[in-house]
Amino acid sequence: MGRNLLDQLISFFVAENQPVGGISPAVLRRRLNQVLLDGLRPIAAVLGVLMLVWAYSHHHEAHALILIPLALANAGVFFAFALLSPRWEIPLSYANLIAAVMAALVLAHRLASIGLNSALFQSNNLMLLIVGVGFIVLSTPWMLGIVAGILVGWTALVIPRFGVPPWQAFAMEMASASALALILHGARLRSLRRQMALQLQNESRTTDLKRQALQLETLIAVGQSINAVLDLDALLNHVVDLVQDRFGYYYVGVFLLGEEARYMISQAGAGEIGRQLTSE
Repeated sequence: MGRNLLDQLISFFVAENQPVGGISPAVLRRRLNQVLLDGLRPIAAVLGVLMLVWAYSHHHEAHALILIPLALANAGVFFAFALLSPRWEIPLSYANLIAAVMAALVLAHRLASIGLNSALFQSNNLMLLIVGVGFIVLSTPWMLGIVAGILVGWTALVIPRFGVPPWQAFAMEMASASALALILHGARLRSLRRQMALQLQNESRTTDLKRQALQLETLIAVGQSINAVLDLDALLNHVVDLVQDRFGYYYVGVFLLGEEARYMISQAGAGEIGRQLTSE
């Protein structure tokens, strides 16, 4: 089992650096970061509500004066991010860092509650946090780093404070939650990468089809102009203006051979350069 888990970890790291369907890893990474950043806003709102619930649940506890302000402060941070982040231009590269900060705020509150209340059973909240991180975070190194931070923080608090039998049982559950998070992370990440690769391929094909349709329309328009315009100079000027307008080129020109076929003459041109060459 340990070997299979190690192989799966290696495959996750390798997969993130491999193209999918001809789409580069850098392009896929930007799309994944965008999905994560968009998802963090509603998640922050939910976590803000959860922190308010926890703040209310602490009112009868002995350490309420510590836990309630901590929960309310976290709720304020989460609500502020949920409400204000749509107005900010947050770099996509910050998405995983923001997810790590949000996980750290939840971790700090839960560890404080476990330690102050000697409530080891609240480790279940951290198991849910681990599974959530595995599903939400879309970068394997970041996901593993956040989960490792949760496990290290929990271990550093629990081992000195609680006896071996209680924390050992919860340690197995934490390990199981970490394995489940890894499985969910891998399945979702691979699925999203393939989905995004297909989406990008479809967008590229749609762009190609539009360009080909525009080229065909331009050819038809040029053919109609040839039939309608008898004057050569007027026809060529119309054609270069049409091509420039349809394709947005900076310069379009038509050159014809001179009388002795030794040099080219600018017969028609669109744009400032075209007009200068034609007038010379």
